Amino acid sequence: MNVVLCAAFNTSTSLTKVIVRSNELSGTLPSLSTLVNLEILDVAFNQLSGTVPEFQNQNGLESVRLESNQFSGPLPDFSNRSAVKGIDIALNFLDTFPDSAGYTNLLHFDCGSNIITGSLPQFPDSTQLQAYGANTNLFTGTVPSFSNKPFLRTLYLHNTRLSGSLPVFSLPSLEVFFALNIKASGTLPSLDGCPSLRVLNVGSANLTGILPDLSSLSLLESLVIDNNGFSGALASLESNGKLVSLSIGGNQFTATGACGAVCDSLSSCSIMPNPWISISQVGHHPAHFACSLPLQGNYVFSFYPRCHCSTKKGIHQPDEFLVRWPRRQTTDVRALWVPD
Repeated sequence: MNVVLCAAFNTSTSLTKVIVRSNELSGTLPSLSTLVNLEILDVAFNQLSGTVPEFQNQNGLESVRLESNQFSGPLPDFSNRSAVKGIDIALNFLDTFPDSAGYTNLLHFDCGSNIITGSLPQFPDSTQLQAYGANTNLFTGTVPSFSNKPFLRTLYLHNTRLSGSLPVFSLPSLEVFFALNIKASGTLPSLDGCPSLRVLNVGSANLTGILPDLSSLSLLESLVIDNNGFSGALASLESNGKLVSLSIGGNQFTATGACGAVCDSLSSCSIMPNPWISISQVGHHPAHFACSLPLQGNYVFSFYPRCHCSTKKGIHQPDEFLVRWPRRQTTDVRALWVPD
């Protein structure tokens, strides 16, 4: 591999693109010093190792794709940060990212699945940023608000050591937000500033308190807030008519009307365990509902599943279960599991 790449790197100073992805290449990446006109470097999905060579003379470098290799050590700084539009260094063993200021044209950044420490790169000058991934690293500190990034569509911060309160986001283009498995504190702030949000996953994020009103998220398709410390009333989700996946288990929700008519469209639902939860309506036409509805680990009362009705009599066990069945029968839900 080194012979091939070294020959290419050393014979043409006019070379503008190096794209050798998915070629099972091994060894180290040669020096880039002669490639003064390089615009695109793509060596993704190989078995390259060692440190990433310096970007000393590449003033026109726009895209760097190093993902899915075995690079280690720090990522070198860019000689002209303002030219860089895309950085993808995910799935390596890199431990340091250079200063993030000066990237005025950056659109895409992904450093997921490395061992990078320190604070999150905030790219204060990247007002056009559309995708940001920093998940599965050793980042510490708090979550920034990314307030000057109105075009940001995806934000992945999960599986890090981030802590503190989550900020109030004002990200009108944000569609996907992952912050599961972090060490946050406090409750989930209002998400009214993210009207385009489709996927929200803050499971196991150490959040507590009352879940904010989500009625402004009319495009929401997936809501995962399980294994936190949320308590009190779970607001109606009837305004979230596009919701197809709901996971709220492992909290302390207590109020009724958790799902409402929105459950007509659910294809996946997990509510276990929440003490004293009541769901007054699972849905009128659950043809697309989950094949099983697990309820173990809950204290369920006034539960009206409009599905799989095999008896007209209720089951009353004081202080534990009160299940009433409506006088109708469907076969859309193929299993209703209520173990001891």
